[in-house]
Amino acid sequence: MRIRAKLRWMVGTATVALLLAVTGSSLLGRQQTRRLRDVESRLVPKRELQPRLEEEFGGHGKAFQDAVSAEDVGSLDDAIVVKARLFELITSAGSAVSPTAAAELRWSIQDYHDVARSVSARMISGETGESLVNDLAKMQAQRGKVLATMKRTVGLERRELSAGFAAIRAANRAADEFRLGIGLAGLALLLGLSVWGGRGMLRTLSHLSSGFGRFGRGDFSAPIPVTSDDELGRVAKEANQMAASLRKLAEERDRHDWIKAGVVGLSDAIQGELEPRELARSALWFLSRRVGAQAGAL
Repeated sequence: MRIRAKLRWMVGTATVALLLAVTGSSLLGRQQTRRLRDVESRLVPKRELQPRLEEEFGGHGKAFQDAVSAEDVGSLDDAIVVKARLFELITSAGSAVSPTAAAELRWSIQDYHDVARSVSARMISGETGESLVNDLAKMQAQRGKVLATMKRTVGLERRELSAGFAAIRAANRAADEFRLGIGLAGLALLLGLSVWGGRGMLRTLSHLSSGFGRFGRGDFSAPIPVTSDDELGRVAKEANQMAASLRKLAEERDRHDWIKAGVVGLSDAIQGELEPRELARSALWFLSRRVGAQAGAL
């Protein structure tokens, strides 16, 4: 694989890991936001709804008390207005109260309203007796049932609050684990690619450095090992070709210098006025020594 391809793999791996981390973090962040909104839409309205319902329900009972105190049957209709406001509050709670719990709370309030209106009307008309006392007790029991139902359906329990925050913590933990996993996986893959690509490059660079050092000293005896087929491998091949050319030039230069030095030496050996026999002996002696011969004959 070429060095350029290796570098592209490394950069691509780092880019993909970064994109996965960014995209995953964005998606997990949106999930966390949705869970926070869900907790907010359920728990915050509950926190505000219960005291308002209890206040309105107290006004509902007071409307009956005022009508009985004023001995005015028409004033009992004021309780209907308060009941309507109670139902509107329950409806406005939205997802904070489930449809089943909202229906249960409405029926409970309606039952109390019917009993309280009947008892109040009978008290205004001046009715007395054990039956009225029993209905008063029934009205109080129904009032207690409404308050208990209200507490159960719209009350903010510690368990529900803990569950909401536990869901948020779980989402945060999942996001942290995802980021850590993507980061470690990307880092491990990038390090693996770096070791895989860098080891060959470092080995080739070491061979190139030592080879260029030998060539610089004029030692062309050993070529640079070609250990890869990438750009550095091509540099090593071209360097070996250059060394071969330099070696050939050096050999030709040395041969030319050797011949030139021999001609000069031969000229020195036969200079002067010599007899043919002496001239031949001097020339033959010089040439035999020059070429490393054991003997010479002319």
